Amino acid sequence: MGNKEGSSKYKGFIQKTFLEHRELLLLLACICIPLRLSWTYIVLIAPLLTWCVAYFSELKATYLKAEPISSTFMLLISLSLITSSFGLAPLESIFELLRFAFVALTALYIFALIPESQTIKYMGILCITQAIASLHSIADSAFSDAIPRFFHGTMTESGQLALTIPLTAGILLYFHKHKTHTISPLSSGLLLTLNTAILCIAGFAPRLGLPSITLLLAVTAVVLVYFAGLFIGKKKAIAIDNLLVGIVIPLLFAALIVNLKRGPWSGVFAVTFLFFALQSWRLYIPLLAGASALLFLLEPIRERLLYSTEHFFIAGGRGEIWRVGGELIQRFPLGIGFHNSSFMHKFSVEIPPELEHFHSNTINILVETGWIGFLLYLSCLILLAQKVIRNYQDPVVLGCGLSLLSWQIAGIVEYNIGDSEVFILAMCICGILFRRIATLESHKPKERVA
Repeated sequence: MGNKEGSSKYKGFIQKTFLEHRELLLLLACICIPLRLSWTYIVLIAPLLTWCVAYFSELKATYLKAEPISSTFMLLISLSLITSSFGLAPLESIFELLRFAFVALTALYIFALIPESQTIKYMGILCITQAIASLHSIADSAFSDAIPRFFHGTMTESGQLALTIPLTAGILLYFHKHKTHTISPLSSGLLLTLNTAILCIAGFAPRLGLPSITLLLAVTAVVLVYFAGLFIGKKKAIAIDNLLVGIVIPLLFAALIVNLKRGPWSGVFAVTFLFFALQSWRLYIPLLAGASALLFLLEPIRERLLYSTEHFFIAGGRGEIWRVGGELIQRFPLGIGFHNSSFMHKFSVEIPPELEHFHSNTINILVETGWIGFLLYLSCLILLAQKVIRNYQDPVVLGCGLSLLSWQIAGIVEYNIGDSEVFILAMCICGILFRRIATLESHKPKERVA
């Protein structure tokens, strides 16, 4: 009897503590996700586990609200567990699959905890903290990797930038639609392009034969341009859209460019073009073309693009990896088991043992989970896309939808689903998206049944 009372009191204490601090824990998680994985685990995993156990009824209700995406994803996990049991390393597959499913619960956790009216706030937090990591990356590049890497590596950061940069489009559109913007679209584009170019030149300083001190001059120039724009326009320095356009977004774009990762480049470029097309902001198309042409004139970027084909066909490169992946898909239609791509070097002497995935979401999912798993994964994406398309006129939905689209486009040539830091961020954005869509749909008039 005493044990039951003690257990009940302990559970009650956990529930009370979690209830009192749930918004603070959510805020800390959104701050840490773009910065360090270890910090993210500290502020996310324990609260997520507590929520799943102590608030199981809320978890169940949130799961039902996310239908039919949640049940399709659960079916994918269940079938993958069965097929992985017959894979190359069953125990490892089952463990990694369960871990993957638990992390995916982040989407439901964010969905349940985020207040209805604060989705735009959390989008902004993700972008601002990502900008802090971006400044570190630009400085690291400017000083020829002499600065210790404190935040995520360039590959992971680029994967996250493919998600956070499109979010800023939704935020800016939100200010525009609510008539709270303090800067015109043309001024925004010019300010953003100028500051991005300044930061890019600073990041590439050693490769362009410039001194590393260029970074300090560049940051000073960016700040001066920002405040000059405020002074000329007689706007308040605390205006959020000015801060985003003048400092945050240029930092994000500059870090994306300086990191030289072509997959995230393609994702961000594609959704930026789509965003302009949807908004009919034709003025931005020439601006985007001009900015792209200017960036192509920088030697590091030009080199990276021109040598894409050569890099694809090098020994052990994507050409060979994808060839082996195609053969494995034919030999193992039910998949080789989740997280078993590390065995691919056994099927080709050209592939080094340290390569553990196929550098492509599509190929990786097909090889590991088979055709059934891939079709279920595709179904999740289609169901999510349908929800976004029905509500795309809302800035939050559009920003999150473009973010996830950019993530998937980048995933054509890289396995960003397997990158824990990128996947957690994607699930966080899914949670924000689910929350916003649920709010919008709850306010729609219900159809009367005759």
